[in-house]
Amino acid sequence: MSSRDAIGAPTMPGKHEGRHVLLVEDTRLFSIIIRERLESLLGLRVTLCETFQAMQQELAEAPDKYSLVILDLVQPDAGEGIALDHALSRKIRTVVFTGVSSDEKRARVLATGLADYVAKSAPRAIDLLVEVVDRRLSASNARVVYIHPEGEDSEVGRMLVQSSFLPVVARSEREALDAIDQQGNIELVLVPSDAAARRNYRFLETLRDRYGEDALGVVAYSAAPEPDEAARFLRAGGDEFFRLPISPEELAGRIEHLLNLHQRIRALQRMAARDYLTDLFN
Repeated sequence: MSSRDAIGAPTMPGKHEGRHVLLVEDTRLFSIIIRERLESLLGLRVTLCETFQAMQQELAEAPDKYSLVILDLVQPDAGEGIALDHALSRKIRTVVFTGVSSDEKRARVLATGLADYVAKSAPRAIDLLVEVVDRRLSASNARVVYIHPEGEDSEVGRMLVQSSFLPVVARSEREALDAIDQQGNIELVLVPSDAAARRNYRFLETLRDRYGEDALGVVAYSAAPEPDEAARFLRAGGDEFFRLPISPEELAGRIEHLLNLHQRIRALQRMAARDYLTDLFN
């Protein structure tokens, strides 16, 4: 049965069962509450470090163990940003949970594309932290097909890699369909708006016919869209449209939001297809 945190975001106990998170926090009250929430609501295994030195040692001994690190901007034995830089240098998704709060610091953290930011002074801060962790880990499991003639060398391709998504590069719509068939776990397709619009949005129709109405999220992008281009794409069945240039923070946020929306839709569909008492398919 699903539960719901205090800010209204649904959580599923055991959703991330078996995945490990490193919590770097020297305030005992915060560490106890955060650990209990992450373990009970998301099924995570949380390891606590109270200092930067302990964090360094833990990551050195188990470099591939942790899916995500939660840390403050300052530790008792390290100056501002040192622990964050260390986590990012290891390409680990990071959530900054800090009492050092300012718009400038938040913008600098988010600009990395690998980190999220939650202020300890925010209303229901720990509930928000749980939601951010859930969103980050859900996105890290998802694979994204990215269509562009330049592949990962393009602007969006580089940002996808920087934000630790798992892009499968396709240089055409045909290659994208082949990748979806072969991979089997694609959740999102990013397509140039002009390619999506060809033959009266035939590509979107093909995706729906082949994989189902809600199986894939489809996002279009353009550097110079026409005034009604986004509206036409959305009316044709697309899910999201963005204009280039776009910041890594905004791109990651839009993709993560859409991925979580589609994952929740599929979870509801699975629940509706099963008997409530026996858990057997209807």
